[in-house]
Parts: sequence; structure tokens; C-alpha cells
Amino acid sequence: MTQVLSPGQVLPDPEPRTMEKEEWQENLNVKLICKDCQEDPPNLFDDHASGDIMCDSCGLVLSQRNIDMSSEWRTFSNDDQGGDDPSRVGDGPNALLNGAQLNTGIAFGDGGMRNKELHRAQNKANLDKGNKQLLQAYKQIGAFCDSWQLSPAATETAKHLYKDAEESRLFKGKSQEALIAGCLFLACRRNNVPRSFREVMDLTSVTKKEIGRTFKLLESFLMNKDKEAKRQ
Repeated sequence: MTQVLSPGQVLPDPEPRTMEKEEWQENLNVKLICKDCQEDPPNLFDDHASGDIMCDSCGLVLSQRNIDMSSEWRTFSNDDQGGDDPSRVGDGPNALLNGAQLNTGIAFGDGGMRNKELHRAQNKANLDKGNKQLLQAYKQIGAFCDSWQLSPAATETAKHLYKDAEESRLFKGKSQEALIAGCLFLACRRNNVPRSFREVMDLTSVTKKEIGRTFKLLESFLMNKDKEAKRQ
């Protein structure tokens, strides 16, 4: 609207505008970054079993004992119906380990010495030396197979071959590295992705001569095992 002024009249100063306060909003764009690596985007790993968040690059634990907020399941189906069980409360026995593995885990968290002693004693009782050595070997086999980008089937074959060989007690004089190399060579052949002794040597640092000896022992052992299975 146009304002008409009389002679000599001056326009009044405009009233200062009041600044509207911006509405407060919570900033949800918060990143958890490893203080050692400072990688952005961060390379983090969420271990649901322990509740820890770790840096996958350097192994630093950034957060401990987190609560898993994902859904829990309960199953009321009968065992004879053969349905899948989506429960997270326990795993079945692992065929690659010794024993039934029906153990209870004790987490000491930030508790006192009593809980820590229980945790230490329980771990000593549950994780026997045999299974620890098997797990170390499986970890190494998995790393080698990953570097070759082998299929999960080939990786499982190598692990089962290693366990069968360990249980036989026929390879006591062989080093763990030599046995792993022999199992890798045979697993690749069985899964139609053969590798040469030279390739296995370059990967595992075990000599070609030792790989060949271990492979022959493995082949002979498995042939005898198959013959015994057919007799039964």
C-alpha cells in the first residue's frame, strides 16, 4: 500500500526485524572413527557375539559390550518337521571341532576379580588345546583360500581334509604348515580349481618337495579311509 506524505513529512525508520530463532535439531550424522587409523569412511566390524565394535584395519576396540537391538527369535516348531530354526541363542555342534561344544560362556565385562577368575577357568576347561590348534589352522587355511579367491566349498574341503589328517595321527612328524599346504593342493584338485606345487609354495612358503611328500601321504591315507568305509 502506497503511503502519501504531506510536505516536509519524513518517513519513519522501519522497525527492526526480529530474527527468528532456528528450530533446534539433533545432529544424527555422527560417525564412529578409529582414533588410530583416522579412516573416513571407517572400516569397522561389529562383533555380535561379544558386543564389541572394532576397527577392521588395526584391531582397536572402539566400543565394548553393546546391546544387540536386532530382533530375537523363538521357535516352537517340532524337531521332526525339519524346519529352519532362526534362533540366535545357540549353535549346533561344529563338525570341524572336537567334542559337542555344548558349553556355557561366561563374560566378565567390567566385573571384579571373581568374575575374571570364573571366565579364565571356564575358557581353560572349554577350549582344549586340540581345538585351539584346529582353529588356528582353519584361520590360516581361510586366509590362504581368500587370497586365491577360492569358493566356500573348496575352503571347507581343505578344512575337513586337515581335520581328518590330524585325527589319524599319521602326520605327527609333519609341520602344521606342510599339512595345510598339502590339504590346499588336494582341496583345489577336488574342486576342479587345480594349483601347481609352485603356486602352493609361493602362497605358503613350504618347499615343493615337502608339499609333494605331504600330498602323497594324504592321498594314500584317504584311499585307505575310503576302502575301510566301503567294507563297513
